[in-house]
Amino acid sequence: MPGKSAMDERHPLCLGAGSGLTTMAAGKHLSECDLIMALGSSLTRTFYGQPIRSNNKVLIQNTDNPHDINKDESVDIGLLVDTKLTIRALIDETNDQTGDKCIGNIEKTKLEIAEIKKAWLEEWSPLLTSDEEPLNTYRVIREIVQTLDLENSIVTHDAGAPRDSIVPFYTATRPHSYVGWGKTTHPGFGIPLMIGAKMASPDKFCLNLMGDGAFGMSGTDLETASRSRFAITTVLLNNGNIATYPDGFPVFRKYGVGKMQGDYTKIAGGMGAVGITVKKTSELAPALEEAKRINAEGQIVLIDVHSSSLWSRARLPFYRLKDRSQTTSNCVAASWDNVMFCQRSKASSDLICFISCSHLARLMNPPNGGNHRPDTLCATNIVNFLQVDDSTASS
Repeated sequence: MPGKSAMDERHPLCLGAGSGLTTMAAGKHLSECDLIMALGSSLTRTFYGQPIRSNNKVLIQNTDNPHDINKDESVDIGLLVDTKLTIRALIDETNDQTGDKCIGNIEKTKLEIAEIKKAWLEEWSPLLTSDEEPLNTYRVIREIVQTLDLENSIVTHDAGAPRDSIVPFYTATRPHSYVGWGKTTHPGFGIPLMIGAKMASPDKFCLNLMGDGAFGMSGTDLETASRSRFAITTVLLNNGNIATYPDGFPVFRKYGVGKMQGDYTKIAGGMGAVGITVKKTSELAPALEEAKRINAEGQIVLIDVHSSSLWSRARLPFYRLKDRSQTTSNCVAASWDNVMFCQRSKASSDLICFISCSHLARLMNPPNGGNHRPDTLCATNIVNFLQVDDSTASS
């Protein structure tokens, strides 16, 4: 996730980026490859990143931090050196060994990746193009991608559903055109992050996507941006609740902790920003265009998008593992609403089960007195495995 925009995602060999969730192309290759080279990576195991997914891979880790080598993953080769120097050396060595020719059939690989991407986007097209109102998160993301000048914009997510929704689908182009962050959950960081981005790149259109829950944590920083005249745009998903957490924390529902209300355009106006309300899909693209114009004049914009809690009922952008013969470890593709545990065992004929996150604690077998990590799931405690089809995946 922090590496998103390091590579132009329009490149035919780019598989995409991910947080706890990722693209079908990235998931497929992570699962089926026999070698992974992690460049400039700590390989930290976290719910907010992709697992290695198998013990039967050659793993090469490049980092400039000696403490990261073999920290969470057992690596076959550790390269303790600057990443740029590593890449340069790899290019030179490849050219020397191949006579300046690429390894393998590049055109065939490009075609395979393109076909996977096409199938994935077709699967998600009903959500990405939906005209339902209130707007769903994925339609909002699609309008952002289609309306922005991607090479002259800087975009970031916020914690929770906005992060896991936008990271796979937003098309990053130039380095730092997308700022990925978060191996933890601290809602509200998107606004101050975009203030910093605007300070560093005043000629860029800077936008953060956040939920109304996250706005409650740092929304008053709109006043900071307005007073300092760092003209940013906040797209706020106004669905009246914290979408990704209540099922994992039942007390939320008991006391209504996750519920909220507010006219965020009025709040924005009270802090010196311009508020725009969007209730229809046809209004979002014009609102984004207007935000670009207003930002260019030096004013802050908040777009209050009346949205649905789609995250709680949408299928997650996960890749269904098909090769069960060579995998022995457990991995997780997770949202806080529905956690998918992928039992990757030779002895199991079933692959995936859906289970409420409220049951997560009972399924964990934490080592060292309570270090709850995805790889420590005790799969033998998961009794009822379900073969996921379209009906169960969307329920």
